[in-house]
Amino acid sequence: MNFDLRRCTPWLALLLVGCPGGNTVQTNNSPPAVTITVPAEDAAPFVEGDVIAFEGTALDQGGSPADLDVTWQSNHDGVLNTDTADADGLVGFSTNALTVNSHVITLGVIDEGGLGDEDTVTIVVVAESDRDDDGDGYTPSDGDCDDTEPTIHPGAPEDPNGVDDDCDGDVDEGTDLYVDDGDGYTEVDGDCDDGEEDTYPEAPELADDQDNDCDGEVDEGTVLVDDDGDGFSENEGDCDDADPAVFPTATEAPDYLDNDCDSLIDEGTVVYDDDGDGYCEGDDLDGDGVDDCTDGSQPGDCNDANMASNPGEAETCDGIDNDCDGGVDEDGADGCVDYFYDYDSDTFGEGSASCLCGPSGSWTALQGGDCYDLNADAHPGQTGWFAVSRGDGSFDYNCDGSEEKEYTGTMAWACPAIDSDLCEVTTDGWVSSEPTCGNSGQWPTGCTYYVYGPCGWFCCEEASYAMTQNCR
Repeated sequence: MNFDLRRCTPWLALLLVGCPGGNTVQTNNSPPAVTITVPAEDAAPFVEGDVIAFEGTALDQGGSPADLDVTWQSNHDGVLNTDTADADGLVGFSTNALTVNSHVITLGVIDEGGLGDEDTVTIVVVAESDRDDDGDGYTPSDGDCDDTEPTIHPGAPEDPNGVDDDCDGDVDEGTDLYVDDGDGYTEVDGDCDDGEEDTYPEAPELADDQDNDCDGEVDEGTVLVDDDGDGFSENEGDCDDADPAVFPTATEAPDYLDNDCDSLIDEGTVVYDDDGDGYCEGDDLDGDGVDDCTDGSQPGDCNDANMASNPGEAETCDGIDNDCDGGVDEDGADGCVDYFYDYDSDTFGEGSASCLCGPSGSWTALQGGDCYDLNADAHPGQTGWFAVSRGDGSFDYNCDGSEEKEYTGTMAWACPAIDSDLCEVTTDGWVSSEPTCGNSGQWPTGCTYYVYGPCGWFCCEEASYAMTQNCR
């Protein structure tokens, strides 16, 4: 029976092969070895129609390389070449027929004993439009806008050279020559942040922790910075950060300004109506000789802590200068009481009353009618008898317009009694003539003798023969 040794499967370098018919042949065979040398695995893509050279080596340890079956094959285009190796084991061919694709090229060899080996390389064949002539890794179809210059391709760093290096349609963007943020200024023009449209020379400074106007200062002139150096920014309550005299806790001054930033102007000063009565103390702020109030009130208030005190207020008996005329509780004030001048302090005054808020000096009497204010015994309602005048020659002590005085003469009267002895009787009354008057006293007890005198009947006591009577 005939058989083909090449169809037997080798397992070892020295192998006993069992073939049909029971015959046994001993064969010593080593597999061939193959390697692709061209193109390299990392070769640049080829362009459709380009001639591509393929080279490799094939060795057969058990025979001549020329006896090996050689096959070049593409996973997309199939068998490409089957030329045998030369005596040195070199194999190769060239083709321009590969289609546009990513090809896995396999070089395979099989020796006469059926042993084989293979090697692969992956190459890319691109269309003409995908040709990368400058070798920068980008073709025109990839967006390479200049395939003759390897520094120009998508993603390339943009240089300030007047060229669109990164093929994005903009020239020099991101460089000092380009207005990257659209604010009209480049870094060459002084833009200190060309990625921020709010930042450029002379831009309005914003409260954003950025140097918007590129002057080296941050946030100056905004609410975040104390521009006037008074210790407060607008953000901290300064209502005028251009004036160092205006800030929270500042002392209010009469200057038409809200110095302490409490929304009130000049409060607590002489030009502000602090008590709300329509008047301020006033000050001549403009030098025209006339006092001013900055809140629209009138000047002249003498106590701007009390709204009951101002030039338009009526004087009242309350211990303050209500009408700001320099006097306190003067005559005629609301609530005053009529007081009479009482020099002798007998609680009766003379002349006209003055309406006062309280007794003052000798103006103490609440009743008038005193006819002689130099003697405290002379006043209306006096009931006493006096032997001397009140001081001006008059004996009108009770101020009724008539004079009464005490009679001090001693008269002897006959007592019309059993005993004819005389009694010495002291009587009171007029000095000159006998008045018509009665006895205001009481008869002494135990009186047994009577006498009729200038004031009527009197009792003569035998023991004393005298008594005193008041005569009205």
